[in-house]
Amino acid sequence: MPVNCRLSKAVNAAIVWLVAQLKEGPVYCRQAIEDAVKAGHGRNTFFKAVRELGVVTGGEKPNKFYRMPTREELAERGEDGEVDPDDMEDDDQ
Repeated sequence: MPVNCRLSKAVNAAIVWLVAQLKEGPVYCRQAIEDAVKAGHGRNTFFKAVRELGVVTGGEKPNKFYRMPTREELAERGEDGEVDPDDMEDDDQ
């Protein structure tokens, strides 16, 4: 899986982990944070991954949840949802 060269290995690892957690749908925020820490990701690293991915927070306390942004939401932010090859490198290198 490609990683972003400008981010630390820890943040890239948290991004990979978070994508895997959210690919099936929304996850309660509290549960995602607890699971991230249990998986060895620091809280700050987890929140950096959330910001980098543009993860959407929804719901009302205490039932707030994280979900991946839609293509429409990415477009509204001026992002095309595509990966810039200049910002990426292969793990295999």
